[in-house]
Amino acid sequence: MPVWPDDRCQDEQLAAELVARPELSGAGREGLAIVLTNVSEQSCSYYGWPGVLLLGAGALLTSRDDKMIGGDAAPGALAPGESAQVEALLTAVGAYSCAPTTATTVRVLVSSDGAGPGIDAPADLQVCGDARSDFSAGPLIPVS
Repeated sequence: MPVWPDDRCQDEQLAAELVARPELSGAGREGLAIVLTNVSEQSCSYYGWPGVLLLGAGALLTSRDDKMIGGDAAPGALAPGESAQVEALLTAVGAYSCAPTTATTVRVLVSSDGAGPGIDAPADLQVCGDARSDFSAGPLIPVS
């Protein structure tokens, strides 16, 4: 049985990158993955679903809703330089009658109390300007 570090991953230990996942896309939904890499010198553990926000011009455009994807969450550990990811789906703007806008930042919150600063990654995602976009995400999983 693996031994997990006692210290949970904190936002400040991780860097984020948004990666297109066309194999997850379909039926008016865009697939993507948010890859989190441990950039600290200390191993840390993770478990569950992080908070994910889509921001544009400093404003919240949408956040992960309660419709989560993926299987059950499993604990994991990240040594320095290792990565985990969150797979996500975003409904295409064309599915709604709304004024589109661009989410320029994805902010991920992994600190267990949600009070961390978040981990930002650049984005170029079309969402509804009225926060109607449907955004669902799965748990943190190892990068395959």
